[in-house]
Amino acid sequence: MKQPHSLKNFCEAVRLSEVHTKHQMVEIKHPLDGRLTRVKKYLVDGYPELNCWHNCAQKVSESGGKIIFGWAIFFSGGIYQAQHHAVWECPKGHLLDITPDTVQTILLIDFLPDGRVPYNIAANSHPVSGYYIPGETHIKWGLPGAPDSPPMTRYIWYVRRGTPS
Repeated sequence: MKQPHSLKNFCEAVRLSEVHTKHQMVEIKHPLDGRLTRVKKYLVDGYPELNCWHNCAQKVSESGGKIIFGWAIFFSGGIYQAQHHAVWECPKGHLLDITPDTVQTILLIDFLPDGRVPYNIAANSHPVSGYYIPGETHIKWGLPGAPDSPPMTRYIWYVRRGTPS
């Protein structure tokens, strides 16, 4: 695999990577699959933070449209990160990120639609996140131990388990 030394190469490596899940997923293709897309935040009152899959399902039931699964793409501290995510495609076809973040100043996200990675609501299962540290040979998948993990993975780890004492 080509080393992903740029955002474009990282997204291509994610697109070509094997999907790592605990449960079988049914692919849901989308015309934008594999194309990095800038998505606007569109906050909806009452939707909880960091609950994208359920927020999108609720929005579809309230307003129509579709859930689009893929990866929120981050580059921070020299580390590329792909976090499993869902956005809402409104009935007019626009992609909107309706899930609040803990950082309220985020207005746009980089999103890589990927129909191979839907969220399995019945099994409460989703693909694991991936990250790449320049100089390494490949993307690493999963949530490594918090002390040695990159910043976004460490953030996710703390959110899921609570703030360390």
